[in-house]
Amino acid sequence: MNVRVKDYGAVPDTGKVQTEAIQSAIDCCSQSGGGTVFFEAGIYTTGTIYLRNSVTLNLPPSCVLKGSDNFDDYNAPDAWPQNSVCEPEHANGKHLIVALEVDHVGIVGGGRIDGNGKHFGFSTEKGFFRPSQMVYLCESTYITIRNIELFNSPYWSCFVYGCDNVILSGLRVKNNPEIQNSDGIDIDASSHVIVSDCLIDTQDDCITFRCCRNRLKNKEKILEDIVVTNCQLRTPGCNAFRIGVGTGPIRNCLISNMIIRDSAKAVCLEARYSFNTDDAPGCTIENISFDNLYMDCGCPVFLSSHCRGISNVPAPPIRNIHFSNITGKAKLNFVVQSNENSIVDGIRFSNISMEYDSIPEYIEKYGYGEWDYATSGAPFYIANARNVQVDNVRVNITRPESPFRYAAILHHPAEPELRNFVVKKAGRKLEVNAEAV
Repeated sequence: MNVRVKDYGAVPDTGKVQTEAIQSAIDCCSQSGGGTVFFEAGIYTTGTIYLRNSVTLNLPPSCVLKGSDNFDDYNAPDAWPQNSVCEPEHANGKHLIVALEVDHVGIVGGGRIDGNGKHFGFSTEKGFFRPSQMVYLCESTYITIRNIELFNSPYWSCFVYGCDNVILSGLRVKNNPEIQNSDGIDIDASSHVIVSDCLIDTQDDCITFRCCRNRLKNKEKILEDIVVTNCQLRTPGCNAFRIGVGTGPIRNCLISNMIIRDSAKAVCLEARYSFNTDDAPGCTIENISFDNLYMDCGCPVFLSSHCRGISNVPAPPIRNIHFSNITGKAKLNFVVQSNENSIVDGIRFSNISMEYDSIPEYIEKYGYGEWDYATSGAPFYIANARNVQVDNVRVNITRPESPFRYAAILHHPAEPELRNFVVKKAGRKLEVNAEAV
């Protein structure tokens, strides 16, 4: 069944809230067996819209679904048990588009979803709140969002939580750089997800893999079988990829054919992401592959048992992480480090060519934290990790005054293999720091 929102009273470009008319069209379409709900060009101001079983929204080019200015037009924070308020990040649990426990739903057509983030703004002051994830997909299956612009989100742009069989393709994510925590795509405790052909430009993490399943009805969900390909990512303030938030396993993910520009970190992978070391025990992370990437970033890879650096705090294992066919420019060093008595095992770098043409801040210490934003004395820093392979890697350091003095600094790695590994500084080959082994 095909329906048009105008037939249910939805009128664009009036500034009046159209939630009731839009929701009526969606509900009628679903109750009649499913189909497509068509919008016409124009701006539709709305509060929370719920997708229903077997319904696809078609937003043509020049059509905008824009979030209302009024909090009362959105869902209550306790409207369903999986929902939550994030007080530290000033997010109030309200959402613009919700797919909750539904099947075979989608959003297509070339139009825009505008979260009205500029109106809500951001402040660290106590008592300030803004809406939460703009597109919220929870414990649903067979979801397709294709050729849609996610714009001006007040918080995370698209949250895939406890879902299965999801395709996100051709998304253009553009957020206000002044809005903190405005992530691009967050995939949490979900499986069989494909993200492809997306352009993401945002203030915080572009793409995250998480496994925070404590609020899901299905507490056994894990993050697995994810493919991300053919995307371009930019985040001056944070990570192109963040992997490792929560308490469940993250595994079997392929990332390929990416361009990462103007990002603080290209890849940030941590087993234990918690500010208080007594918090959640963290995520096992295994079988992740990065292939064919171009990076222009601060830190190319930060792989660590814990976000705070090296300690004796127990952390889940990180295993079988491979980086291959990577070129680009960076400012800070590659970091691969394990907490003492934890496991980081089977990390491989192959066919890497990087250039360093800046002079970063230099801090020499045992272990680095995610927010140090400083480099060691070598472009590769490896500590307490097992079976690390560095094969066919070339690094060119152009500035003779660069703080890099060695090719690699090794602290107690188990059987590292450095093959065809050449680091040159202003034309002079650097050696591995044997004193730290």
